[in-house]
Amino acid sequence: MKFGGHQSFHLRDQWLYKGIYWTNQSSQILLNNKKNTEKAMQEMGVGKNMVDSIRYWLKATKLIKTDIKGFILTDTASKILEKDPYFELNGTLFLIHYLLVTNKEEATTWYWFFNHFSANEFEKESLENTFSAYIQMKTNRKIKDTTLDKDLSCLLRMYQSIKWIGKKNPETETPSPFTKYGWIEKKGEKFVRNKLNPIDFNIHIFAHILYIFWKNYLSQPESVKLEDLSLKENSPGRIFHFSLEEMNDFIEACSKKHFYLNYSRTGGYFIIQPKEANLKKSLDNYYKEMSV
Repeated sequence: MKFGGHQSFHLRDQWLYKGIYWTNQSSQILLNNKKNTEKAMQEMGVGKNMVDSIRYWLKATKLIKTDIKGFILTDTASKILEKDPYFELNGTLFLIHYLLVTNKEEATTWYWFFNHFSANEFEKESLENTFSAYIQMKTNRKIKDTTLDKDLSCLLRMYQSIKWIGKKNPETETPSPFTKYGWIEKKGEKFVRNKLNPIDFNIHIFAHILYIFWKNYLSQPESVKLEDLSLKENSPGRIFHFSLEEMNDFIEACSKKHFYLNYSRTGGYFIIQPKEANLKKSLDNYYKEMSV
């Protein structure tokens, strides 16, 4: 479990680009020492605490990994740097969101909110109480309430739709790249969770996320039930709040249109048999389609 690594800065637009670009230039630029931090500050045009935050977000979104000399890009980050370096495509951001909220070790608060917190309408106090109870149940470590509150506040800022009021504008407050989707909305004293419209979810990105889930969280079984892809921890359906019917539509599209899997009904269950060789190509297929 990890809390507060973001230095109270939410993930800001352009930070991921700056992070993967400069990590690709130098594996040492994000090392936590005076020399490299000063270089990162100069090249990225940010303060010291922001450098620490950028390093954290790159690790939390699984875009960098530790190397013998420092940090290197993951395969996903290398692909994004080549095809969508400024994180402009919805599919890229949906993938980053999935990688972040399934990272239980580095982004515990985000993992909990999208995997275990089921309320669609809530107040900040109830959110804090529920999260605190979960943490107390999962660890003997004493985590300060102020630390947990900072994480929750950061999460809400990252996903809350923005209504510019008074002196606030895009030039005085840099939003998260996720705010445009309006997945969290403030209504009076309450927060409301909105879900993504399935129509906006590209089938190749869905297939790639399905592949990550099947490979990393289901240990690559030969066949999978539809309910597993919809309801299990870290499943596409659970993370993006898709219904069984919506998931069924995605699976049928993956089967009929793009041959990412076989799909059949057996003993009252819908059974999916992933085609690994085809699923491996799904991210490339997405960027190829977007470049046309």
